[in-house]
Amino acid sequence: MAGLADLAEAIRSGRQLSPDQAARAADILDAAAVGDRRAALASRDRALLDAGEFLPSLTSHARAAALHSELTRYQTSAWSRDRILDNCPTRYVGTIRANLWHALKANDAVPSARTIRRLLAISPPVYGQRASSG
Repeated sequence: MAGLADLAEAIRSGRQLSPDQAARAADILDAAAVGDRRAALASRDRALLDAGEFLPSLTSHARAAALHSELTRYQTSAWSRDRILDNCPTRYVGTIRANLWHALKANDAVPSARTIRRLLAISPPVYGQRASSG
């Protein structure tokens, strides 16, 4: 089977890939897609954990419900304008909305309240140490 450099050169030069090369390229792309998805979900989760720090007085269950509600509300309103931006709008910096923007920018789907509860259960908040959202 060809090495990665040979495979890259074949693609760049426009040569027809052998079945083995095509299969290897597909495997590499599949692995990259899985890695990209994992990275996106990890980024979303970090943003949701940071957003949860804006709600320290709520129980984990109530915090998850509130985050789900806020994220859903944002996705169905201002997100339709904000989604095209490369950077979080400055008006959101320092607010829970900044974390919601980062969560949706990482993965444009609202996780269920149950998923958010599980996330909060794994990583409880550290009160008074809110992470920056920029």
